[in-house]
Amino acid sequence: ATLEAKGETSVEDAVLHLLVVGFHHQKGSTVEFSYPSLALVAPSDGSVDSLTARLPVEWRHLPHLALPDGCHNYEEDAVFFALPGLQSTPDVPCVYGVACCKQMEARKLLFSTVPDSMTRFTIQKSVCVLSRYPTFGFFKSKLKPVVEAYFSSGDLSNFAMLQQAYTDLNSALSDRHSALEVYHLGLSPSDQVMLYRHRLLQVFKALLLQKRVMIFGSPASKLCSSVVSIATLFPGYLESLVENSISSDSDYQFPLSNFTSSSLQPYLALQQMTQLEENRECMLAGVVNPLYEKQHLDVCSVFVNMETGLMEVCDKELGSALSLTAADLRFCSVIEEAVVLRTSDSLPHRTSNTSLSTDSSHASQEGSNSTGIVNPSGTDKWVQAQFKLYLVTLLATCMRGDSLAREDFNDEFVSAWTSGETYQRWLAAIATGDSGTAISIVKPVHICDGELSVGDLKRKVLAQLDDYGYTVQLSSEQVLQETQRVVSKATDKVTSAVSSLWNTAATAMNTWWWTTGDLEPEKDKTQT
Repeated sequence: ATLEAKGETSVEDAVLHLLVVGFHHQKGSTVEFSYPSLALVAPSDGSVDSLTARLPVEWRHLPHLALPDGCHNYEEDAVFFALPGLQSTPDVPCVYGVACCKQMEARKLLFSTVPDSMTRFTIQKSVCVLSRYPTFGFFKSKLKPVVEAYFSSGDLSNFAMLQQAYTDLNSALSDRHSALEVYHLGLSPSDQVMLYRHRLLQVFKALLLQKRVMIFGSPASKLCSSVVSIATLFPGYLESLVENSISSDSDYQFPLSNFTSSSLQPYLALQQMTQLEENRECMLAGVVNPLYEKQHLDVCSVFVNMETGLMEVCDKELGSALSLTAADLRFCSVIEEAVVLRTSDSLPHRTSNTSLSTDSSHASQEGSNSTGIVNPSGTDKWVQAQFKLYLVTLLATCMRGDSLAREDFNDEFVSAWTSGETYQRWLAAIATGDSGTAISIVKPVHICDGELSVGDLKRKVLAQLDDYGYTVQLSSEQVLQETQRVVSKATDKVTSAVSSLWNTAATAMNTWWWTTGDLEPEKDKTQT
């Protein structure tokens, strides 16, 4: 007997399968239903766990991904994840999952549907979509009412409505999967600006260097949205995961090659920890289980705590390369201020006058979308546009900028970046493609270049305090006092060093004077 309903997946279907994953108090997370059929045959005794045991080896972690760690702490939760493609479907190199979880009191179920093995007062299940497209937010919004209706029926063994949901989901996406907006629904880069502040740029630069960044926090829904939102800061990445994507930016040869279909893992189950050593392609991952936090030094280069917003650079050699310059901190400050103004209740529609340069020699309309419509400052699309502009000017500076311009991006970072595989591939693509003209007119300087000011010192002090978890506001007078203290301390050190050097030199001269006495200087032995 088969446990899953029969059906066939069309090559055009966005949704490959719709599943139900439940939690069993003895067997753990198990796959209970699949439509269309996964072509898995269960033993004749009809035991539920046999379907889980016979999942393809590539998908053996599916039950643990669809019911994430800690979801029992919430009445509802959601999770995004990625699975490798199966050998039987070579046209789908990666499968993207979205699961909406819910738990309810067992007494609310129809009495006839309560399993005899139930020993707890609550029941927990998730409805999961496996898709060929990374439209995470879209599926999450569509799945929530399906899950509500499924649980409200009181009969969780009735899967008829889920079969209809499968058809409806495919119909809803059939005409929209090529629209760029679908890939960004439900994601918010501007929220990440407020959550991580200047550390968001450090994460961005770490990923450019192909260093693994791991983000820890809960609930899973917030964590996964954060991880995927960060991925959208790389122009065209999500859209490029779809074959024959229309999103490639031929002007600048985006997306870059630092991300592949296996690079993004919005959620990793604990059972996948041992795979991280083998999966070198995994660059950006979200984790919930505290064991990842305890062992993060062994599994990633950068570890970010979503709940505190703080970041730890585990690779000590990477620390100096990720240090932000004064120009970098100006960039972060401009974006943060614009987002704050945009989200302020008192100024909901105010246009920020802190926008980055719109000089055409920097890049064309950094706040505009593909239709040429300018995005209001502080919006999600505007934030994405600023990071694209940062990336474009970084590339232009690496190609043609002088040493001072490179210093604004951090010399150590630029050296590591230009010697890396991603930059070299991009350089080769520029040389062979039609993108040379576009990048050649971009001004090879940091988009926030300029002379140092008191404001830069203030931002530096605040950023350092923020990195240690302190949130303070410093006035200009306090910054000047702090600057004077630092300068005074440095002056004392220099004075002491010069005095010591002078005393050493004087002693040496005195010794030479008295030991030479009236002796004549030695003749030059080269003279004949």
